[in-house]
Amino acid sequence: IVRCEVRLLSTSIACKFNVEGRLSGRPSFLRGRLAFLRSHPVPERDRGATMSKHTISHESQIPDQIVTCWPAEASIWKENLAPARVEFAAFLTALIEPAAGGPRLPLTVLVSNDETEPSARAALGDHPVLVRQNYGDVWTRDTAPVFLRRDGELIAARFPFNGWGGKFQIPGDQTVGTAIARMVEARIIDVEMIAEGGALEFDGEGTVI
Repeated sequence: IVRCEVRLLSTSIACKFNVEGRLSGRPSFLRGRLAFLRSHPVPERDRGATMSKHTISHESQIPDQIVTCWPAEASIWKENLAPARVEFAAFLTALIEPAAGGPRLPLTVLVSNDETEPSARAALGDHPVLVRQNYGDVWTRDTAPVFLRRDGELIAARFPFNGWGGKFQIPGDQTVGTAIARMVEARIIDVEMIAEGGALEFDGEGTVI
C-alpha cells in the first residue's frame, strides 16, 4: 500500500492501494536500490528464517480508498482558502468517479473543527466520510505514512516530519500520519529518518528513489 502523489494548489491526498510490487533482498521494511534508505533490523526471532515478502505498488495503481484532509489553515492560505476549497472539492469529486463502470472510490476526509466540517460537507455532499481529527493542513502526501504489506500484514512506515526543514511548523502535521495509520488498522513502524513520504518514488518492482 502506498501513498498516491497528486498536487493541487500545493495540496495532496493519501491513497490506500492494493499492492502488487515486490521488495526483496536483504531484510527491510523498505527496500530500494539507493543506499540512503537504511534497512529495518530483522527481529531476533526471524534471523535464519525465510525472509518475509514486502510489497509496495506503483503509484498509478487504482486505490482501494482515498484519505485526505480538508483545507483549513487560514494563516497559510490567506485569501486563497475559499478558492482552494472549491478546486479541491472539484478535484476529489472527479477523482472518486468510477473508471470503466466500476464503483465510486470510498473517500474519507479529515476535518479539524466546527468550521471545516460543514464546509467540507457542503462542498463534497454525502459521499465522503468525515472524521474529526487534528492536522496541520492537506499535505498528506508528505505527512501520511508509507503503506506496505509484509506477508499480507498492512504496515505503516512513519517518518518524522519537520515541516520541510522548519518552513511550516503547524500542530497536527507530526501526528496525523499515526492517526491515519490507526484508521486503516495498520501496524506502525517508526523510522528514525526525517523525510517526506512524497519524496519517495516506487516503481512497483522493488526500486525506491
